[in-house]
Amino acid sequence: MTDTESDTADEQDEKALEDVYRERNLLACALAVATDAPSGRKPAPDAGDEWAIVWIETPMGQVSWHVPADLAESIGTMQRDSDYSGYSREQKNDVLAS
Repeated sequence: MTDTESDTADEQDEKALEDVYRERNLLACALAVATDAPSGRKPAPDAGDEWAIVWIETPMGQVSWHVPADLAESIGTMQRDSDYSGYSREQKNDVLAS
């Protein structure tokens, strides 16, 4: 494989990863809006102005995702009877797996 072919493959991999994250971000925001579950969004204090946290209360516990702030803002005001409680990715994934 030449350097040019390698660069193209790397660019394709990066584009595929960007697509996966965009779909994940859209799904997180759609779930927060579409369900009647307590949910909300707020600026991400650990990630500057570019990111926000979107969370949803599920029967198993709260789950959240960091998403681009402009995407979170596009879903409008939506805090419904819930505050963000904070937890690790592993804890969130345990909630989703239960």
